[in-house]
Amino acid sequence: MKDSFLKESPLFEKKGDILICLACRRFCHIKEDSYGFCKARFNKNGKLMSPYGGISSMGLDPIEKKPLYHFLPGSLTLSFGMRGCNFKCLYCQNHEISFGAEDIPLKPFTAEQIADIATTEKTSTIVSTYNEPTISIEWGIEVFKEAQKKNPEIKKGIVSNGYFSPQALSLMKELDFIKIDLKSFDHEKFYKLTSANLDGVLESIKLSVSKGFWVEIVTPLVPDFNDSQDEIKSAASFIASIDPEIPWHITAYHPDFLMNNRGAQIQDIDIAVSIAKKVGLKNVYGGNIVNTRLSSTFCPLCGKEVIERGYMGLKKNLLIKGRCPFCKTMVKGVWEL
Repeated sequence: MKDSFLKESPLFEKKGDILICLACRRFCHIKEDSYGFCKARFNKNGKLMSPYGGISSMGLDPIEKKPLYHFLPGSLTLSFGMRGCNFKCLYCQNHEISFGAEDIPLKPFTAEQIADIATTEKTSTIVSTYNEPTISIEWGIEVFKEAQKKNPEIKKGIVSNGYFSPQALSLMKELDFIKIDLKSFDHEKFYKLTSANLDGVLESIKLSVSKGFWVEIVTPLVPDFNDSQDEIKSAASFIASIDPEIPWHITAYHPDFLMNNRGAQIQDIDIAVSIAKKVGLKNVYGGNIVNTRLSSTFCPLCGKEVIERGYMGLKKNLLIKGRCPFCKTMVKGVWEL
């Protein structure tokens, strides 16, 4: 253990001298003085230590940047990140804080200090993001509790790869929303991309929805990798089988880190969105592109535009307490505090 940014975690079981970490679906068996796969959770004297008491990054963002489109549109969120990840994504845009976590420096912060910033900036939401929030979920929950003490109306959430365990989810009762990545719907491709198993993410999506969290799903579209019609149809059918009104963001991948496939273009996103809508999903969006039509919300009954968005931001919201102003149909989401 190389620094003091760790605190004892309850998310483990003992098996002799081995600790079984229960934070994510890897269920790492961690020996004394060793880290789990994430290089952030550590076995110290038979106790599981998790990242605590600092941040790698922080920022103020529109909620649409997460992306979340059906949760308090146009609101400001405070985003904070830690270090470490339980995936090894080939195109990771945050690999500087996700990989080799034991060597990543942190800035000291207390949960109260982060909550103070959220209060001072009058944010409606606070989000654990940038790296995988599951790795430091105990710390994130402490931050959320402090934020809610200062502002009882503030909403809390995580931007996650969805590989959290049922045990970790049981600790997340403080949360209001979870954004989950569905990086591919092909088991072999998913493993090649992430070094993880697709089934774990699918189970997390189903469990999160069943527990009542607001869930939105994101798939970075990678040309010649996860953009086939069959894969898009399969992913859309899975989401629709849970709830056809779950928002699905199909976002444009750009080459990064170890992946050099060509970047996705507007036409690639447009095709994928159209396929998903034909399967029966009601709220499918294109992201990481400048296209109002692909980022706007349309009434599921009359088809008229009810929310117009620009690039990662709100332009116009016509909903009245969540209802279409033209036909009065309720659009599923969280529209007011």
